[in-house]
Amino acid sequence: MANEILFETTIDKYDFGPYFYTVVYVGSDITDQLPMDKYPRLRVEATVDGYPSKGALMPDKIGSKQTEHLLNKSYTKRGERIWYFQVPKKVLKEISKELGDSVEVKISVGNQDEVEIHPAMEDFLRENDTVNQKWETLTPGKKRSLAYPVLKAKTDITLEKRLIELEEALLNL
Repeated sequence: MANEILFETTIDKYDFGPYFYTVVYVGSDITDQLPMDKYPRLRVEATVDGYPSKGALMPDKIGSKQTEHLLNKSYTKRGERIWYFQVPKKVLKEISKELGDSVEVKISVGNQDEVEIHPAMEDFLRENDTVNQKWETLTPGKKRSLAYPVLKAKTDITLEKRLIELEEALLNL
């Protein structure tokens, strides 16, 4: 990765009702070195204890419902801007880490237009001109949000169902 920023932090959580995401929080000391003003949800490439991951730095403020637990940290104050980077369970498993564990993170600016799609979705778009034309008009963020459910399908039945849902969504734009 070019222009890497290296820092140490802990695996934390981003509360979301009865669920939470495992994340690393990234303070302004790091984000001040990144083009956050141009990309409020900056796509980044990272390694967490040497294991590669991609995602976006997502903004929040200390003391929001999701970050209220950070108020007891001595380095934070209510209303302060903070960003988080989701660390998938697969990554945690690979590096044998869990909530509260220390990790070394290397982060760099990723491709802001990258959209990962399922191979079956590639074929589907190639074979359906009308659907593909609608797809090509979308922003990368909208494409990612529509591609994600298809990408995460675990069975062929679910994959087919999600491709039909994708087609319906695109045709109704």
